[in-house]
Amino acid sequence: MEAAAGPYDRARALSAFKLGDVTFYWITRACAISVLLILGGIIISLIVGAWPAMKEYGFSFLFTSRWAPSADPPVLGALGPIYGTLVTSVIAMMIAIPVGIGIAVFLTEICPLWLRRPIGLAIELLAGIPSIIYGMWASSCSARFWPTRFSPS
Repeated sequence: MEAAAGPYDRARALSAFKLGDVTFYWITRACAISVLLILGGIIISLIVGAWPAMKEYGFSFLFTSRWAPSADPPVLGALGPIYGTLVTSVIAMMIAIPVGIGIAVFLTEICPLWLRRPIGLAIELLAGIPSIIYGMWASSCSARFWPTRFSPS
């Protein structure tokens, strides 16, 4: 009859993984620190690259909506593009979040079991396509309708 395994056996078994655990700990810590250093380098590079323009045109560049590069002195404002970026991002999230949650709820709660796998795979394939491809496809498909519906006349 064998003796029951005690806490000593567990400790000895776990100690066999100690080197791997310590190695994994330091590798992941080094990777995390390198990500932070790379991010800091990118931020510094952006500041250094933008500094001459900010010195020339001032920080009002970020809050001016007029864009007149041929004026004397030139007036360059980024408020329009910044505002457009924020508005389109909010609109995209207002569309994407309910659709994503709806698909998740449908797949987990409503969808029949035999249909979950094919729909899930189709959604994963669609998620792998960059959004610019969808935009170009929609633009090419809807371009023939633009002149008749959106003409200035």
